[in-house]
Amino acid sequence: MHHKWPLHDVDPERVVLAWEERLSGLGIPDSPRSMGPLVVKPSLYRELYAATRALLGLLRRAVEHAGAEDRARTFALGADPRDYPFFPDRAGASCLADCCGRPDLVTAHGRPRFLEINVGSCVGGAVETQALQELWSEIYEDRMGLSQDSPFDAIAALITDAVDRHPGGGEAVILGTVQDVMPADARYFRSMVTALAQRGCRARWCELELTDSLYAGESQPAAAWCQFTVQEARRNAIDLSPVHRLKERGCELITPQIAALLDNKKVLAWLSEGRDWMSRADRVLVARYVPWTRVLQPGRTAVGGSLLDIREHVLSHRTELVIKRAVSMQGEDVRLGREVDGSTWQYVVEEALQKRDSIVQAYVEPDRYDMCTSENAGPCTFASVAVVFSPFVIDGRPAGCMVRYHPEGRYGVVNVDNFGALLNVAMTKRHPLTTSWE
Repeated sequence: MHHKWPLHDVDPERVVLAWEERLSGLGIPDSPRSMGPLVVKPSLYRELYAATRALLGLLRRAVEHAGAEDRARTFALGADPRDYPFFPDRAGASCLADCCGRPDLVTAHGRPRFLEINVGSCVGGAVETQALQELWSEIYEDRMGLSQDSPFDAIAALITDAVDRHPGGGEAVILGTVQDVMPADARYFRSMVTALAQRGCRARWCELELTDSLYAGESQPAAAWCQFTVQEARRNAIDLSPVHRLKERGCELITPQIAALLDNKKVLAWLSEGRDWMSRADRVLVARYVPWTRVLQPGRTAVGGSLLDIREHVLSHRTELVIKRAVSMQGEDVRLGREVDGSTWQYVVEEALQKRDSIVQAYVEPDRYDMCTSENAGPCTFASVAVVFSPFVIDGRPAGCMVRYHPEGRYGVVNVDNFGALLNVAMTKRHPLTTSWE
């Protein structure tokens, strides 16, 4: 399915000037620059969020059914307990396990197909999504009313609720490091503080490496928004024991540690395979939105109504499948069968079967969308691109939709930091537009 570009009279010079004023220092690629948001039909826009919210709830239930307590759930996933240093969560924290999610999905024949679902406060893109929404609304508001579902409206509500739950009230902090921002720039975190303050939520940024400094005063934070991952902190040689001590002293970590279990791609594979507790409605929803996905481990599994040996099936259907490590990020450890030769694929399959640390998923051929870009305020260039949608659902509400694509139109692993993709947002109309849809 092909979707044409609905915006007209693009002014590259105006876009570049506004871009440099609003977006510099946030790490958003600007060579080339997108000339407008991806404008989608309201029906698709609503479906992205509704499906995300429903699937997040199923992920939470799947983890809860995997064991009665944290250790059993971690064991069921075959995960390393060292990757979850902040267990045990406070009582009742599991109800917030799915409070912050951002899937990566494509549309195929107009229907959303979820490739993975990232869960937790550490999920990237909220700052960029907010900034791009504001940019396009400023430029195009005179001709169309664009939706603005703000990530920071929802984040502010989550943090405020956590502070209110604390017996003595108090302040909130954002824990994060510029080592995780490309390029390293403190403006990223300062913009978070500003956005929250504009919504009546007082929070200050503390460098993750300086968490110990939070013990210095008489009062300690009531809540901490954790804008980091354990894996990246270790890669950057950052000691996380001060964060654990902060939690032990009564600071609520947002999101709770259980959210990281939902983030494991094996949980999505469990839903695709089906679980005893799932209702017929649950299974219909998963079949509609999730391509065939399985944990890649020795044994037999259902494929198109037949029970087949998974090793033989995966080896003989290379071009139709994708293998991903269950705990990974930024497009790392993703292998598209159609992009590697047979011997490489066999090596990847055998290694994954031995380690039992990966999933295998049916490849989805994505729809194409026309996008307009410009290099240095030059003439507009149009390309038909494969778009990865990433709608945020935070605190149960729509919170903006980030999108990524390769400007020249190729499709594969679509990541900004490691694979050169462009970053943008999907928006829709608040009221009838003077655009045509095709």
